[in-house]
Amino acid sequence: MTAPRPRGPRRVLKTFTWVGVTAFISVCLASIPAQAATVLYSDDFESDAIGAAPAGWTASSGTWTVALDGTHVMKETDTNTSVAKSIHTGSSSWTDYSVVAQVKPGTAISGTANVLAARYMDDNNSYALILKDGTSWYFGKKVAGAWTTFAMGAFAYNTSTWYQLEVDAVGTSLAAFINGHKVASATDSTFSGGAIDFMSRYVLEVDNVTVSALSPSPSPSPSPSPSPSPSPSPSPSPSPSPSPSPSPSPSPSPSPSPSAGPSTINGVISNAWTGSPIAGAQVSTQPASATTTTGSDGSYSLNLGSGTYNVMLTASGYNANFAGGVVAPPNGNVSVNQALVPLPALGAQDLFSRPDQSGLGTSSDGHTWANDLSVYPKATASISGRQALVQTATANTDYDTWMGVPYRDEEVSADMDIVNVVQDANVQHGGRLLARVQGASSWIVLVLNTSNDTLVLWVNNAGNWAQLGSTALTLHPNTWYHAKLDVIGSTVRGKAWAYGAAEPGWQVTGAQSAIMATGVGGLRTGGADVYFVNYAETPITQISGKVTDAATGAGIAGATVSLSNGATTITDSAGAYVFTGLAAGTYTVTCAPPGYNPGSVSVTVGTGFSAAGVKLALT
Repeated sequence: MTAPRPRGPRRVLKTFTWVGVTAFISVCLASIPAQAATVLYSDDFESDAIGAAPAGWTASSGTWTVALDGTHVMKETDTNTSVAKSIHTGSSSWTDYSVVAQVKPGTAISGTANVLAARYMDDNNSYALILKDGTSWYFGKKVAGAWTTFAMGAFAYNTSTWYQLEVDAVGTSLAAFINGHKVASATDSTFSGGAIDFMSRYVLEVDNVTVSALSPSPSPSPSPSPSPSPSPSPSPSPSPSPSPSPSPSPSPSPSPSPSAGPSTINGVISNAWTGSPIAGAQVSTQPASATTTTGSDGSYSLNLGSGTYNVMLTASGYNANFAGGVVAPPNGNVSVNQALVPLPALGAQDLFSRPDQSGLGTSSDGHTWANDLSVYPKATASISGRQALVQTATANTDYDTWMGVPYRDEEVSADMDIVNVVQDANVQHGGRLLARVQGASSWIVLVLNTSNDTLVLWVNNAGNWAQLGSTALTLHPNTWYHAKLDVIGSTVRGKAWAYGAAEPGWQVTGAQSAIMATGVGGLRTGGADVYFVNYAETPITQISGKVTDAATGAGIAGATVSLSNGATTITDSAGAYVFTGLAAGTYTVTCAPPGYNPGSVSVTVGTGFSAAGVKLALT
């Protein structure tokens, strides 16, 4: 065994918070007893220089350095999401041990993950505990690159909190802990020893790593009772690896293993925002085997044959969700707890929280995605790893897809990662947002062009294109960006910014009158392969205008403007004001600045139909 690396005095561990684990999940009844431990290895990175590579660690990929976050930490800084970044230490002679570490994720976005691996052989062979999608944890193994889930559960994490992860391995007994709470145990004999590893597709911080030797429990005395037959090994399940590589063919749905006895899947379904249980949620399996409805406490139980399933979850008022690759053991049970995200009161949303499939299909809020594949038949679209993946680079073609509620005034937003783009100085390529979609070839579009580093607004009116505005913006492939497109009356504006950066003001604006009717939101990809997550279409209902001096026409700055619902705002330097987030209805706008007679006007707005240019000319 490798001797512990000499360290200075240990510092106080960073504070961590237990958040969001809604259930204990146990795949088997065996547990690993507490034992006196010998430290095989420890590292708090305090003796390493800031900016240097962490001593004693081997990076398989990524940029791993020592950074300062209150104290010294090991940090992966490469934001290229197309590559999984991995770093390991230790020895194949490490067999029975516990590895404990603190991690701070760099993102909690869907499709990303943060991995602590034990008995690590290489990036494709190990046991691992994974924080994934900002909402879940997984415990399982990867063998020759194929992932099998032992257990999973809900766990909401963020990018500002340190979390303590732990994996214990003693003989064939395995256990996983989050912030000191045991979340899963399993029995498996695939790996008998190996090093430790951390992996992420985005920024990740690691600190206070400790590996402690554990000893197997004494074997019990032989019993005259017959021993049960060994259970078959779990079937492979969809991989919760940090982010899939672009592939036109989605992973197949799991198939039931040959049944060796009945099994049970049970758990609790809760509200992702409040943690409260959801009664009346529909729970089913894919392949179809059993269905049920949650009780008043959010609990459910499915009786079915042993095998590997996707557990499908729907409830009125919530985005659909699923738990993939659930192994239902013969003559046993597995607990699967999931949280559902409430639907917005108005508009449309797709979290792409459904199993891998060809085409985008039905969104998580129940809308159906339409598309123009009849126009661009060489494009492909799929759901891959809880992300929409649209591929148009190989065929150098386009693809447009849309869904939602028709509004005139709306905001369309999504996050996108342009992983592959056709380089052409004369043609704009990349990912796009669509608004006021009337159908194929009629819409307003925000274009993120990684091929020439521009952010551009266009209107396409039945094939007649007109540019509305353009601005320079450095855009990197293989980097996640937030993007927003607003259309209000004749005004169009857009913005895009990288994960981790502060949201900017509007970066590009324009005006148009070609498409003024209501329309839905959508996505467009041109000459690129693009991942999309967190799509939303939100109606904009607001009243905006200007307070002016009736005699001169000059704007009155600093004037208080009141709305009949009790809201107030202050005019800017040009006398402009705006009230946002309104419900449909009729309002009275009033202003009475010192030195002027009061003025008021009655204004009616509808959902997604704002009133602009509401002027108060005061005497």
